[in-house]
Amino acid sequence: IDLKRARQLSLIVKEIFPEFVYYAKNLRFFHLNFWSSQIVPPELFDHLTCLRTLHLEGQSTLELPNEMVKLIHLRYLKLSCISLKDLLETI
Repeated sequence: IDLKRARQLSLIVKEIFPEFVYYAKNLRFFHLNFWSSQIVPPELFDHLTCLRTLHLEGQSTLELPNEMVKLIHLRYLKLSCISLKDLLETI
């Protein structure tokens, strides 16, 4: 899948996070729904630096990595989960 020019992406992750998302460097909107894994991969925020809107959804406790502070263009963050392990002070 070629996502180099994609601006919006909605993804349901059932088991393993797909690495092709790392190549979508121009994403502005990203909706990520976790079914089994509750940990957001820290490497994701190294690649998606243009992100403006992030919607993370999970069926259980969600854990956010410290690398999320690299999203300097982020304007809208929606966390839809049962509970949140920790919320970063910068957020």
